Amino acid sequence: MRLLKLGLPSWIGAVHGLAALFGLAAFFIVNLKFGAQGGTYVWWSLGVFSLGLIGGLIFFRVLFTKGAPIWTYVGHGAAAIAGLSLLYFPAFVTS
Repeated sequence: MRLLKLGLPSWIGAVHGLAALFGLAAFFIVNLKFGAQGGTYVWWSLGVFSLGLIGGLIFFRVLFTKGAPIWTYVGHGAAAIAGLSLLYFPAFVTS
């Protein structure tokens, strides 16, 4: 969106962050209950998603309030892709 110079409503970032926080809380509770079945990949995925949330809070709410550089968006999205790719193995690969 930033590359296309499209404006978003100001509340989108807050809703995105709150959804991520509630999603991580739910993911943590599910990991506590079923973590042994998923193995270590689900815990690593939770850690990567947590780093993405913390990085998003620090970069977009504290450091760059008027507009962040592109590399921060790329890093934030890369954390999401890495977390999802870690969930691929326990979800679809059977051994």
